[in-house]
Amino acid sequence: MSVLIALGFCADNAAQAERLLDYIHHSNTGLHNAILLAASADVHGELRERIKISAGLAFKRVYEMELNPMADPQSAKFIQINNTFRQTSEYIYKNFVWPFLWLEPDCVPVYGGALIDLAKQYDEQPKGYFGTQMKILNEAKEERFFMARVGFYPNNAHAQIFTPEIQRGPFEIAAGDSIHPRMTATKAIQQTSILTETDLSKVRPDALLVHGDKHGHYIRSRPINKPVEPRFDDVKCFNPPMPIAVAPDPVPEAQPVGVDHQPDSPVPPRRRGRPTLADKAERAELAALIERNSL
Repeated sequence: MSVLIALGFCADNAAQAERLLDYIHHSNTGLHNAILLAASADVHGELRERIKISAGLAFKRVYEMELNPMADPQSAKFIQINNTFRQTSEYIYKNFVWPFLWLEPDCVPVYGGALIDLAKQYDEQPKGYFGTQMKILNEAKEERFFMARVGFYPNNAHAQIFTPEIQRGPFEIAAGDSIHPRMTATKAIQQTSILTETDLSKVRPDALLVHGDKHGHYIRSRPINKPVEPRFDDVKCFNPPMPIAVAPDPVPEAQPVGVDHQPDSPVPPRRRGRPTLADKAERAELAALIERNSL
């Protein structure tokens, strides 16, 4: 069974999304199947293009959608998350037939191929939902179970989650009573909070995907595979910018006396520096061509 990866992001965490995709590319020897990039309208176009290039290096197929802006941009965080998930899940139902793995920018696969192994575990179990079992206490001090946001969902999840009966609150908690009986609990997806390097010890040895690495501590702690050039430094341009070198102005040629001569247009100085976005896209295509020819 094919599984679609869905990654939602906004202006606040778009840089994290790019870092995650770069890490997936670096830590894997092969390409994943497909990813849907769900970008909020506040993400700058150039940053969105960089994220698309990063996704193209890690996934065989990249799909994009732009989320409709909220009427109140100052809404509570959980309302923004609900809006992102709802629009994305509805888009998936209308345009794909696959179930999907919902990722957020502070997620980290613990090793190369972890997402592929996680998808295999999903295929091997019978239920539509597959994720981390969580619990809270209701007003009566009774335990209520629900599935954490990051996890696997069936293709029609939006219809099962966003019903009129869902009360106001985070969708994963509000829909817990409906979703929990339909889920398979797994420890392969770990919900934690990695705020410092010492928090890395919280990651369990049986975890394949960790959610909560907001500052990239886990990513920086992991060894990565160095891809064949030009796959990272040239394409992503993460090296410090080169010093700008300005060519001297051309020396005009001496003209014979008495000859009417119109001077040529000034020659603009040639500059070297960080490649433009078009350069990056061209180099990404070159990298893909090199990889195909090397197989």
